[in-house]
Amino acid sequence: MSNYEWWDTTTLCESFNVDGACSMLVDATPVRNQGGLDGGHNKGDTYPHLRKSGQLMKDGVVYNVKGVMAFAKEHGLNYGHVSNVLNGKRRSHKGWVLQ
Repeated sequence: MSNYEWWDTTTLCESFNVDGACSMLVDATPVRNQGGLDGGHNKGDTYPHLRKSGQLMKDGVVYNVKGVMAFAKEHGLNYGHVSNVLNGKRRSHKGWVLQ
């Protein structure tokens, strides 16, 4: 039972107005963090070459892309393909090219 410990959850119970047990038995076995509040994986730090903004051109008009998802939705495009054009992994998408 060495991998278990009691946590005092009194403050948590009070925050949610919960009556009942104010402590819980938790497994203290170390686990690999896959993200979350305590410094999880940040793709922006790990992959700085992946752009989320840039300039795309279609029919001679240059558009500033500040957010790939919003831009793709606004223009009826696949955001993954737009991202690939911005990152140089794809030459074009539906006539949109990197400026």
